[in-house]
Formats: sequence, C-alpha cells, structure tokens
Amino acid sequence: MFKRFRGSIMLLLAAVIWGTAFVAQSKGMDYVEPFTYNSVRTLIGGIALIPVNAVLSKSSSQNSGPNGKVSVIGGICCGIILFAASSFQQLGISLTTAGKAGFITALYVIIVPITGLFLGKRPHIKIWVCAAVAVAGFYLLCVKSSFIVSNGDVYVLISAFFYAFHIIAIDYFNARKADCILMSCIQFSLRES
Repeated sequence: MFKRFRGSIMLLLAAVIWGTAFVAQSKGMDYVEPFTYNSVRTLIGGIALIPVNAVLSKSSSQNSGPNGKVSVIGGICCGIILFAASSFQQLGISLTTAGKAGFITALYVIIVPITGLFLGKRPHIKIWVCAAVAVAGFYLLCVKSSFIVSNGDVYVLISAFFYAFHIIAIDYFNARKADCILMSCIQFSLRES
C-alpha cells in the first residue's frame, strides 16, 4: 500500500515539475535565446548526474563489458535525438504559449504507440480512441478560424515526434542492458553541446 502511494506521489510530483517547466521555459525566452537556455539547463543536468554515476558505478559492475559499449552508443544516439527534440521544443515555446506547448508536447504519449505500428507492435483500441481525442484537442487548441497553425505550434509538434523517438530509443537500449545513469550523462552532454 505504501509503495503504491509513494509511487503515485512521485508521479504527481513529476507531472507538476513537467507542467511548470513550460512556464519557466517560456519566461526564460524573455532573457536568453532558445539554444542558450537549452545549453545551460542541460549542462546543469549533466553535471548533476556525474556524481550520481560515480556513486552508482562503484556499487555496480554495469559499466563493464558489452553493457558499457551499449551505454555509450545509446547515450550518443539518445543524446542526438534529445538535442533535436529539446531544440525544436524551445524554439516553438518562444513562438507560442506555454499552455499550447505543453499540450502539443504531450502528444508524444500518443505518437509512441502509433510509431510502434511501424515496429510491428499493435496498439490497443484505447490508444486509437486517445489518439482521436488528442487530435481533436490539438485542433481546438491550436487551429485558428483561418485553419492556420502557428510556426511555434509546428515546431513543438516536431519536438513531440522527436520525444517519441527518444522514448523508443531508450526502450531499445534498455532492452540491451544499458547503464541508464551513464547513458543519461552522455546524452545530456551531447544535448548541451
């Protein structure tokens, strides 16, 4: 019971942090350019993960052998995808509202299983219903009376696809026993460069 409650609290905390980050990102655009903002925030994230990686690598032998190689390759691949995702998102946030950016980015939740179709995975019927509702929400939120979607909305939608590819890539490398912390350090390093 306690584990479920703790898990629910952690998910709620993650949602609050994720949701409020769009407002911070939008306000950050008042002071710096999108790529500068991304560089600074991912540099901080990468530096914060270095001691975590050091502590966990001492208590575990996951970094040796093929897992280390898979982790490095995974970190590089995921870092490139994450760089594209966050760059398009930050550029889009500078041209649209934080609320719209949050909703559009969240479309990756639907894009992942639909992309899975091309990888031979069949989504449940609930996914198709959710996809239809998400597309309707995107339409109501973003499309103006002239049926034009703003450039910022398009950039954020592109970022949602890259975030979906990022999730699929992480799943791929995790299935090959990659060290998640090492992979995160590498991808954050690539994302900020």
